[in-house]
Amino acid sequence: MKRVFAFIGFSVAITLIVLNLVSFKYSYIVLFVAVTLFLASLLFKSLRKAGVVPVVLGSVAFASCIFIAAYTGTFLPQSQLSGQVCQSRIKIISVCEETSGGYTCVAKTESINAPDAPQNIKVKLNCEADLGIDYYTDFDATVQFYSIADTAFESYSYFGDNIFLTARIISVDQVYEQEKTPGYYFLEIRQSVLKILEQGFSGDVLGLASGILLGDKIYLSDNVVDGFQVCGTSHIIAVSGLHISVICLCLYNLLKLFDCSKSVRIVVSLTVLFVYSGVVGFPKSVLRAGIMLTVILISKLFNQKGDTLNSLGIAVFIMCLNPFAVSDVSALLTVTAVLGILVITPQLEALLNVKNKVLKYLWNSVCISLGVLFSTMPVMWFVFGQISLISILLNILVVPLVQVALVAVALYVLFFGIPFLSFIPRALGEFVLNIIIWVNKFCSEKLGFLFLNVKDEIFGVAIFAVLLFVGISLIVTKKVEIKSALVFICAVFAVTGILNMYQVNNNAYVYISQNSVVAFYDRDCCIAIGVNSKDDYYDFSQFKRESNYYIDCSYAECEDGFAVESDGRVSDAFYVDFQGDSIILTVYNKTFKINDDCVIIDNNLFYRNLQDRFSSQDEITLVVAKED
Repeated sequence: MKRVFAFIGFSVAITLIVLNLVSFKYSYIVLFVAVTLFLASLLFKSLRKAGVVPVVLGSVAFASCIFIAAYTGTFLPQSQLSGQVCQSRIKIISVCEETSGGYTCVAKTESINAPDAPQNIKVKLNCEADLGIDYYTDFDATVQFYSIADTAFESYSYFGDNIFLTARIISVDQVYEQEKTPGYYFLEIRQSVLKILEQGFSGDVLGLASGILLGDKIYLSDNVVDGFQVCGTSHIIAVSGLHISVICLCLYNLLKLFDCSKSVRIVVSLTVLFVYSGVVGFPKSVLRAGIMLTVILISKLFNQKGDTLNSLGIAVFIMCLNPFAVSDVSALLTVTAVLGILVITPQLEALLNVKNKVLKYLWNSVCISLGVLFSTMPVMWFVFGQISLISILLNILVVPLVQVALVAVALYVLFFGIPFLSFIPRALGEFVLNIIIWVNKFCSEKLGFLFLNVKDEIFGVAIFAVLLFVGISLIVTKKVEIKSALVFICAVFAVTGILNMYQVNNNAYVYISQNSVVAFYDRDCCIAIGVNSKDDYYDFSQFKRESNYYIDCSYAECEDGFAVESDGRVSDAFYVDFQGDSIILTVYNKTFKINDDCVIIDNNLFYRNLQDRFSSQDEITLVVAKED
């Protein structure tokens, strides 16, 4: 059987995705069915000889076992600490970030003084003020624990990092001095690199430089981040396989230019790969790409041609040893993107035989963008509910520019302090970064209509139909006829797009986030209520329209107050009035009452992650009590 590791890795990953979405009790059923079918498959010679079915079923059984073990042995014991106030010995293991409510970082407990409490666990540490305690320094504190979420996909990737609890600092009792671990020096290098970048760049250029080199977006303005999201180029400011591949392969070829031996090139490249991964914090996208690069480089040492799909399968399998890692959005996107490049892109490239080198490069780039778009679409629909068609063409320009900028910024940091050697890469990096920012700003403003909201269930049905078509083709013909598939995909999404346009043009929508941001929007305008922090702003930004109105919003990016015409009409769907301490928003003919925990609509109870649409046959009235 070819590519056995690909079958194992992806079978384990798909199983874990399903188990993280359904109730835990079903994991025992999945395990029982998988083991039964695995043993049954061994009785049939044809299945046993082919190997695919036993390998897949064995992988499903293995995935079920590690999920059950992690859930019962790690998640449940830690979740029992939720709500408890305990004396704990803690050390901070990440850079502290300032938030609207204080400071947050990742910490590790050395001990927790509570009966049967798990020890040596990672937590998300929250505190009202900067503690002023150095990284990897033990200190005693009184903390209160809270569960981050009930499931991995609700945890915003924290479960994937083995973080199941938030710890709120009540008081710090004693700080201890001790020797530093290697992790401390990784953080020190990161902070030193940031200081170097601060001396060479400023504003959004500094933000983009730190984003492409370190994955740090704290210096980027919200408008620029929104522009990258609209253009579908946010991946360039999250360190992933693209970034480490550029750095490691440039280094490998540079050493080759200086006639270094193959073993020296490989050892140096792997060393830089490990150090760079540590500096950026070992994110899963980097670990996946790092494992793949390691396999490829080691295969070069033995003069073997590495199989990229098999290498990806190995990387996915290793990541899945933490069964909650499949909930990490960046990991899902990078793995599916690589799958698209490896599987879909070659099929698209074969449709045209382009001889001209320039046209061939452009055609290959378009095929890569399309392959990535198709392969990541299920993840984009499930996680974000949005896709950017601009990215198909924009990535052709942006990705090469990012590669140049990444090398230039890295050289500037490397040669910092040497006037001539650092000036040239700094100037080149600033020039290219400004181009990237301008291009994204221009495209997000002029082509924003190509940034589509696909949260509607109709898009989910369309994606399911496409996947079903591909699956049936593989079962019946053992291959996918790319031309037939493209015709089917175009037909499905053409119908879907027409239906969605009809809905958007004839409906008003309500969205209430878990952070209590309330947004009402139609095709022309959006009314936001309670945008009081940067996180709230990001929740709301996906619903921006040409006309935006803000009510009781304190975040700096929002306008102060609320201005409408005297009759209160802001669009065909929305009418606003003020009565005493309340704001009354009328959208057709339905009544909403918002309180702290839930939404009551016609005596039906909903939690705050409500999202729905309403037509002109309904009438909606929203009543929100104004804050003092």
